[in-house]
Amino acid sequence: IENLKDYNIDSILEKIRSIEGIKNAKVINYLNTTESDKTSLINNKSIIKIEFNSTIIQPRLIIDTIIQFGINVELISNEAPIGNNDETNHILRLLLISLIFTIPLSLISMIFHMMPIFEGFLMKEIAQNLTMEILICWILATPVQFWIGARFYIAAYKSLKAGGANMDVLVALATTLSYCYSVFAIIIGLTDPNFKVNTFFDTSAMLISFILLGKYLEAIAKRKTSEAIRKLISLQAKTAILVEIANAF
Repeated sequence: IENLKDYNIDSILEKIRSIEGIKNAKVINYLNTTESDKTSLINNKSIIKIEFNSTIIQPRLIIDTIIQFGINVELISNEAPIGNNDETNHILRLLLISLIFTIPLSLISMIFHMMPIFEGFLMKEIAQNLTMEILICWILATPVQFWIGARFYIAAYKSLKAGGANMDVLVALATTLSYCYSVFAIIIGLTDPNFKVNTFFDTSAMLISFILLGKYLEAIAKRKTSEAIRKLISLQAKTAILVEIANAF
């Protein structure tokens, strides 16, 4: 709306809310707007956010009705993006934290224990059948399994509660089995000197990290798709000529 300061704001909002199908109307403050909206405010234009029932009234009719009140107004298109930046950033943070534990865990379990410089330390037994390698891998895998992997447990619970099973159920099941087997193997090794302890802590941690990587790439793809759609929508005409044909019959 141009020159909103020249009008009685409360009166304008009251008139807009009185239109059938309008749920709410409020003036957007400068600090709470997007960059494109701020440009409108700088150009001596104010923005009123209107919530309406699209089954009762359409944007064009809203504009026409407001213009009848003697107010100069135009429509601003501002579709919400498909990709959620907050969710993408959250997944990225989880992925980075997971890699902080998973990378050293993988190096210790697959490479370092075969290097002479680390072999003596990692193969040192601190208890029966419990080496420093197994203990360190256990410590590194635990936060990945139950902190980073908590989102999979929550999603799996909701899926099973709804009577279905999705990918989150499979991830939670596979990683939990790998982790729990490793813990049970350590416990049996502590009680049985003839038992050979084999653990799979690296398997559960790497699986969670790879799944998070896939979810992060998926989130990026959604965001790029959203941007492409918004650019495509921005190419549409902002104004149109409505031709109304009188009843000639």
